[in-house]
Amino acid sequence: VLITGGAGFIGANLIRELIERKYKINLILRKSSNLWRIKNLLKKVTVYNVDLAEKKKLTKIVSKINPDFIGIFVFRASVSLTTVSLFSKCLLTFV
Repeated sequence: VLITGGAGFIGANLIRELIERKYKINLILRKSSNLWRIKNLLKKVTVYNVDLAEKKKLTKIVSKINPDFIGIFVFRASVSLTTVSLFSKCLLTFV
């Protein structure tokens, strides 16, 4: 499972549930993410610090993980539609 926005309310709760169900969790987080909701979960997941605007890094990560499921829970006022579009195109490469 690959999750973006895992430090937010919805993402953090989903991570807890998926860990309980024994899923292998991979998180894409910004280096500046506030981790207070998931601090106690970080040892149970694999974290990739990358911004969604970094298409080459994202492509490499998604290729490496090859997830069966991708949960996108990103919400940030400064994330433009262009950034979301780039991330979507990156994901479509692997569908």
